[in-house]
Amino acid sequence: MTKDTEATVVRLDDARSGAFASLETFLATVDAATVYAFQPIVHFDTGIAHGYEALLRGVDRLGLNPIGALFDLAYHRGWLGPLERLLQTKAIEAFAEIPSDTVRLFLNVDARRVAAAEAVAEEIAERLDARGIARDRFCLEIPETQDLATGDGALGVFRRLKEAGGHLALDDFGQGYSRLRLLHEHQPDYVKIDRYFISGVSAEPKKRLFLSRILDVMHVFGIRMVAEGVETEAEFRTCKDLGFDLAQGFLIQHPTTDRSALRTVYPVVERIVQSERRNRSGDVGLVREQIDRLPPLFADIDMVEVFESFRRHGELTLFPVIDRDGVPLGVIRDVDLKTYVYSPFGRDLMANKTYGKQLRDLVRPCPV
Repeated sequence: MTKDTEATVVRLDDARSGAFASLETFLATVDAATVYAFQPIVHFDTGIAHGYEALLRGVDRLGLNPIGALFDLAYHRGWLGPLERLLQTKAIEAFAEIPSDTVRLFLNVDARRVAAAEAVAEEIAERLDARGIARDRFCLEIPETQDLATGDGALGVFRRLKEAGGHLALDDFGQGYSRLRLLHEHQPDYVKIDRYFISGVSAEPKKRLFLSRILDVMHVFGIRMVAEGVETEAEFRTCKDLGFDLAQGFLIQHPTTDRSALRTVYPVVERIVQSERRNRSGDVGLVREQIDRLPPLFADIDMVEVFESFRRHGELTLFPVIDRDGVPLGVIRDVDLKTYVYSPFGRDLMANKTYGKQLRDLVRPCPV
């Protein structure tokens, strides 16, 4: 046990012995001491903010360090649920003040609640609805190092989250156990690669080879890849060349509690991308001339409109499907609809809203 660990245990024992005499006192103290900072997650090609991760600050004022000690204390006292609900409310309230209708909130949840199959998705959906925030603007982050979130109870929570319209991110990928079961049975929308693999990647061929193989697999499943901890232009350029979709790190912006400092587009990325374009060969233009640009379908449209789109464009065998923010979700193919088209009353059933089938249910993930 290190000195830092010993100090953490001492502070934790002090807190258990009476610093927080009751749940009410504990929650009030945490509420007064903590605040959420936000750090942007941006598109590599444009610098446009895709989302902001909410990061808890102020826990050290409680005499608890690291942040995990706060959640360990709450867990051992049976207060983890109330603590998480308080912090979810704080994060969502703060996020609601950011002037954007498209960016997503990325928020960590303690995997012990998820493993216990608690109503995490329902609680978050209720808080989003109360603030008028669309549910598809929320992404639940699960750290890979918390290996509790792989059981049947956790998979049920993730399923309900998706059914409510939310998204799932696997954080710190590569730091702990790989979640093969989670990737197979209920694949996340995002995987965030740990800073260890990003640091110095431009000068380390082994890291680049390792990341390129992971990116190939994840993109086949339609999973968006986030490079965490991007701090230098060299790391940014290498991650972009490898095929990462999104970037997060000090190069773009440090976490900030000043919500007015958050941007919708980050100039540092624009500058890097413009520099690359000036040095790029004309081959890209030649390739773009040969690309067929298919009209996309929104994931929430009626199935009647889906059938009509295939009827109007009889030459097409598939359509890309996007959400209302323009984010690609996958494709819908004509063969996926033939079962319904050629079965008795199949098309009428699909058009019936009470039947429950939506375009989102039929989308096939594909590399983005």
